[in-house]
Amino acid sequence: MFHFRKKKPEIIELEREGYKFAAQQKGIWDEELKALDPVPYTFAFTYRDAAGKHTMKCMDWETNAMFWLWRKRYGEQGALERMAQTFNEDYAHK
Repeated sequence: MFHFRKKKPEIIELEREGYKFAAQQKGIWDEELKALDPVPYTFAFTYRDAAGKHTMKCMDWETNAMFWLWRKRYGEQGALERMAQTFNEDYAHK
Protein backbone atom coordinates (compact mmCIF):
# COMPACT_ATOMS: atom_id res chain seq x y z
CA MET A 1 0.00 0.00 0.00
CA PHE A 2 1.27 3.45 -0.98
CA HIS A 3 1.19 6.14 1.68
CA PHE A 4 2.72 9.54 2.36
CA ARG A 5 3.64 11.70 5.31
CA LYS A 6 4.48 15.39 5.56
CA LYS A 7 8.19 16.04 6.12
CA LYS A 8 9.39 18.13 9.04
CA PRO A 9 10.58 21.62 8.04
CA GLU A 10 14.14 20.89 9.18
CA ILE A 11 14.30 17.84 6.87
CA ILE A 12 13.07 19.91 3.94
CA GLU A 13 15.73 22.54 4.68
CA LEU A 14 18.50 19.91 4.84
CA GLU A 15 17.36 18.53 1.49
CA ARG A 16 17.21 22.04 0.01
CA GLU A 17 20.84 22.64 1.07
CA GLY A 18 21.87 19.29 -0.42
CA TYR A 19 20.16 20.11 -3.73
CA LYS A 20 21.80 23.54 -3.76
CA PHE A 21 25.23 21.94 -3.21
CA ALA A 22 24.60 19.32 -5.92
CA ALA A 23 23.58 22.02 -8.42
CA GLN A 24 26.91 23.77 -7.89
CA GLN A 25 28.88 20.65 -8.88
CA LYS A 26 29.67 21.22 -12.53
CA GLY A 27 32.45 20.91 -15.01
CA ILE A 28 34.13 23.77 -16.81
CA TRP A 29 31.80 23.48 -19.83
CA ASP A 30 28.58 22.81 -17.93
CA GLU A 31 25.81 25.36 -17.68
CA GLU A 32 24.68 26.49 -14.25
CA LEU A 33 21.87 24.32 -12.89
CA LYS A 34 18.91 25.43 -10.82
CA ALA A 35 18.68 23.59 -7.50
CA LEU A 36 15.70 21.28 -7.17
CA ASP A 37 12.96 22.04 -4.70
CA PRO A 38 12.45 19.22 -2.16
CA VAL A 39 9.14 17.40 -2.19
CA PRO A 40 7.34 18.20 1.10
CA TYR A 41 6.26 14.57 1.61
CA THR A 42 7.90 11.23 2.24
CA PHE A 43 6.43 8.51 0.02
CA ALA A 44 6.50 4.86 1.00
CA PHE A 45 5.05 1.45 0.23
CA THR A 46 4.03 -1.04 2.90
CA TYR A 47 3.66 -4.70 1.98
CA ARG A 48 3.52 -8.09 3.59
CA ASP A 49 5.33 -11.28 2.61
CA ALA A 50 6.33 -14.55 4.27
CA ALA A 51 8.85 -12.69 6.45
CA GLY A 52 6.26 -10.21 7.73
CA LYS A 53 5.37 -6.58 7.18
CA HIS A 54 7.81 -4.23 5.44
CA THR A 55 7.86 -0.51 4.69
CA MET A 56 10.05 0.76 1.88
CA LYS A 57 10.62 4.47 1.26
CA CYS A 58 10.09 5.50 -2.33
CA MET A 59 12.88 7.90 -3.21
CA ASP A 60 12.93 7.73 -7.00
CA TRP A 61 12.78 10.84 -9.13
CA GLU A 62 9.75 9.60 -11.06
CA THR A 63 7.53 9.65 -7.97
CA ASN A 64 8.73 13.13 -7.07
CA ALA A 65 8.15 14.32 -10.64
CA MET A 66 4.64 12.84 -10.52
CA PHE A 67 3.91 14.82 -7.37
CA TRP A 68 5.18 18.14 -8.81
CA LEU A 69 3.36 17.70 -12.12
CA TRP A 70 0.07 16.70 -10.54
CA ARG A 71 0.33 19.36 -7.86
CA LYS A 72 0.57 21.97 -10.61
CA ARG A 73 -2.50 20.48 -12.33
CA TYR A 74 -4.70 19.45 -9.39
CA GLY A 75 -3.38 21.17 -6.28
CA GLU A 76 -1.49 19.50 -3.47
CA GLN A 77 -4.35 17.43 -2.05
CA GLY A 78 -5.51 16.44 -5.52
CA ALA A 79 -2.01 15.26 -6.42
CA LEU A 80 -1.75 13.13 -3.28
CA GLU A 81 -5.18 11.60 -3.86
CA ARG A 82 -4.36 10.77 -7.48
CA MET A 83 -1.01 9.25 -6.50
CA ALA A 84 -2.70 7.03 -3.90
CA GLN A 85 -5.31 5.96 -6.45
CA THR A 86 -2.65 5.23 -9.08
CA PHE A 87 -0.43 3.12 -6.83
CA ASN A 88 -3.07 1.50 -4.62
CA GLU A 89 -5.85 0.88 -7.13
CA ASP A 90 -4.90 1.41 -10.79
CA TYR A 91 -1.57 -0.45 -10.70
CA ALA A 92 -3.07 -3.23 -8.55
CA HIS A 93 -5.64 -3.97 -11.26
CA LYS A 94 -3.11 -4.08 -14.10
